[in-house]
Amino acid sequence: MKYQIEEKDLIKNKKFKHISILLSFVMERDYTKNGYLQLLCDILSDSCQKYNSKKVMSYKMYELYNTNLYIYGINNFNTTSFNVNLEFINPKYLKDDNFIDSVFDFFKEVVFNPLLNDEKNGFNQKVFNECKDVLITNQKNIYNKKSTYAYIKFINKMKRDDEKTIIDSLDENLYKRITNEDLYAFYQDIFKKSKIFVKASGDIEFKELSKRINALNLATNEIKIDLFDISNRDVIDVKHFEEKQEIFQSHLYMGYRTNISFNDPQYVSYLTFLIMFGGMFNSSLTTNIRERQSLVYHISASILPEEKIFYVYSANDNNKCEYIIEKVQEELNRYINENIENGEELLKLAKETIINDMNSTYDSASGIVSQALKYELRGFRDDKEFFKLLEEVKIEDIIFASKSLKLDTIFILRGK
Repeated sequence: MKYQIEEKDLIKNKKFKHISILLSFVMERDYTKNGYLQLLCDILSDSCQKYNSKKVMSYKMYELYNTNLYIYGINNFNTTSFNVNLEFINPKYLKDDNFIDSVFDFFKEVVFNPLLNDEKNGFNQKVFNECKDVLITNQKNIYNKKSTYAYIKFINKMKRDDEKTIIDSLDENLYKRITNEDLYAFYQDIFKKSKIFVKASGDIEFKELSKRINALNLATNEIKIDLFDISNRDVIDVKHFEEKQEIFQSHLYMGYRTNISFNDPQYVSYLTFLIMFGGMFNSSLTTNIRERQSLVYHISASILPEEKIFYVYSANDNNKCEYIIEKVQEELNRYINENIENGEELLKLAKETIINDMNSTYDSASGIVSQALKYELRGFRDDKEFFKLLEEVKIEDIIFASKSLKLDTIFILRGK
């Protein structure tokens, strides 16, 4: 079925001099192809048939008044998204009647006409090898970034047999196993098997936008968009793992299970609880464990909402890990037992933090289209509804969210 953009996909505004168009090709995720998406995006960002090097591509974007073409991929649970964000200056500010034609010609060359090998069954071998080598080198460098290394180990330890969604970035065969021919077949499948979403922002008429997008003759498919883990995993025993290395600072991760995901009515309360507990500079964890007791160099809480995972991270001295675990649990129990220190003040600050963070998203045209796509893919709310739900969050909602957490996995990367 041919894709056609709809008027609701254009967010008209005159705030910026640029127009941003985001095309997202969404397809079912193939777990046998972990690593393919990153490598593909790097190759397409490097060169194409007409502009056969990164330098030539960069110069062409400079000629087009600093047009930006950003190619990136996202894996969300059982879904893979191949995204292209095209941002260019509004033609009305230029004395060039052919500018928008030139921009879309460049876009089509980069995305649909890659630099191929002589056999036309794979990408240019030199480009393929170089991009692959860079990813392998970056992968090896993870071992030197101890907090990142510990996070990956923690996530891998927390995964259960039926959880395949998080890529093991330490798997030495992650990129090595990818062949040029298989990657090219993956690239072709993106345009054959995807459901297409397009979001645009800026001072452009829908008729002009529609003409450009529909002229791409993109084929879209009706597929199930499966972004969230709908299963709830019980916690029977807390799993403890530890690794020792020649380091001066320990890295502690505490992973919790929850039954709250993006599409849950309690998600906004859960997000607000996260910010209060460990997501801002004056959160409970920072105030009571770092500032008052000086137990850690850093402590914070984060979530993987698609996976229904909540985790606390701290960097601290080697001999303090067990004590910190106790203190984190004590702080959580204060919430669960309805004894939140400065609860109303923290709630107010958390709401302000969330609002400020969301509003900063709209400081660029590309931020606007990115947020619009997230809303459509998640299929549950827009800004107006989100802010209304946020305003309604009360302390009892925060307590409810805290009670959803069950400690599942502890991982410590400790110095010898």
